[in-house]
Amino acid sequence: MEYSSMLRRGALLLGFALSLGGCTAVSLIETENEWRSAYRGMVESDAMMAKNDLLIGGDDSLEVSSAYQGKLKDLATRAKTAGDKIVAEDPATAVGFFRVAALAAWKSGTDDIGQIDNAKESGNAACKSLKEKKPPRDCALFDYVRWFAAADGQSLYQIQLRTRYPDPNRLPTSVNEDIEKRVGVGRDIVVELFKLRNATKLDNSVPKTFLDTFVDKNIERVHCNIVKLAGFLGQGDFTYTTPQSIKDIEKQMADLLPDSFECKKKRWRNT
Repeated sequence: MEYSSMLRRGALLLGFALSLGGCTAVSLIETENEWRSAYRGMVESDAMMAKNDLLIGGDDSLEVSSAYQGKLKDLATRAKTAGDKIVAEDPATAVGFFRVAALAAWKSGTDDIGQIDNAKESGNAACKSLKEKKPPRDCALFDYVRWFAAADGQSLYQIQLRTRYPDPNRLPTSVNEDIEKRVGVGRDIVVELFKLRNATKLDNSVPKTFLDTFVDKNIERVHCNIVKLAGFLGQGDFTYTTPQSIKDIEKQMADLLPDSFECKKKRWRNT
């Protein structure tokens, strides 16, 4: 995909995942703009190589330059603090701040699940207080971000493997057990994401575009990364036999995923 096309898709998805939800507080708008600017800068940075835009279901690189990592992590902290200050009198605007906090913490690449969980819990509490007046798209997003961040932590391992062992034929046998474990964790995350997705579909107030564009694209990315990680199994050790557990995972994923998913039809190594 060409870089310009990637940016167009990125801009479209930012509209879905980062909508203001009707909030007009200047400080929230400024925070939104800061998030958009930092996010776009991250996508354009050499560290991300443009093609690996995770918010739009791109490739598997999770490496974020230290400059953007710190900037996004700091933004997440400030957005969470801003939401905490106003949540009692203006929970709707607070939801916007908590959303930015959750997304910025996720995209910082720091694997700080605690920071994401704090934003998620505050966001869910604010959404609950709003009842039928809650912004459906924003309130649906919080639970997904936590799982996507957890999946990215597993996927980062394959980046480290490729860096550490550029020649796949020299992959030590000892890493296979760890890969098996991580593939299993990845499978469990996808299962949880589909449970959450099915529950979200029952809420008619959540826009279908949110599910089709943000949720499904990211679940597809997570699954593709599991397939790529499983592809390391047996490399450099031709006596290695893929265990039944991995074969079972492949079958479960095939039964679970829509036919449209890119990695649905890809064969897992040694299965």
